[in-house]
Amino acid sequence: MITIKKNIKNFINFFDPDIFYYSASLSFFTIMSILPILALILVGLSYLSGMPIFDGVTEHFIKNSLELINPTKSAQLQETIINFLSNTKDLGMFGLFYLLFAFGLFFRDYDYIINKIYKIKQKKLYKMVLTYFSFLIILPIGFLLFTMFVAIFKIAFFDNVVGEIVLRFFTAWIMFILLFKISINTKIKNTALFLSTFLTVIALSFFKYMFLFYVSYNKMYATIYGSFSVLMLFFIWLYISWIIFLFGIKLSKTLQRYETFSFLWYNAKEHL
Repeated sequence: MITIKKNIKNFINFFDPDIFYYSASLSFFTIMSILPILALILVGLSYLSGMPIFDGVTEHFIKNSLELINPTKSAQLQETIINFLSNTKDLGMFGLFYLLFAFGLFFRDYDYIINKIYKIKQKKLYKMVLTYFSFLIILPIGFLLFTMFVAIFKIAFFDNVVGEIVLRFFTAWIMFILLFKISINTKIKNTALFLSTFLTVIALSFFKYMFLFYVSYNKMYATIYGSFSVLMLFFIWLYISWIIFLFGIKLSKTLQRYETFSFLWYNAKEHL
């Protein structure tokens, strides 16, 4: 009986209602900063992709980024994003200042929320800037290395649909592991890190396909909002994505209590 009450309490504590407010806050800052962040990454890619082996890697990166932030594959939204990114080189000093300002606002809010969930001290400003700037530098390098790996090892496994899905999943999992590791300002156990990121990627993939299924069969937003429905669906997807991501962070904190999966055995043992 005590175990049941404890499990119910843990379940209630896990579903922290504040996460929904945090997700709304991050969604707002994402709208402001997603294009500037992509632009900064593309600046790095433009310097790194000069070698012939990396021809077309920038276009490939844009394609994958659009699939993440534009699951409905709206041509209108896609065209707007590509036009913005193609004009980043003409922004000048004021435009560059805006990119850095939006970058700072987003990651300041993001870092505050992650530390709030973990109930730990926030990084100092210079450490936060260095940490997330390093991530934005590592991300394009990692993407280039990944592209080179696929280009060199042209094995049949990567050429079929199942292989592509598996490859995308493991790529996303590795990126989430790195992001969780960088974001959480305390030591995190490998078990908690790997399991929480694995489940987060699965949940994100599942809800993405459910969202696409809902949008394809329900035309309510198109009827009510008309051409603005593209933006509305984009905002909704951002909000859902942040909810899943932050619950993944919360899950990693919950799993920190356990050294191994043996806690499942102990819970089962108490019921015997």
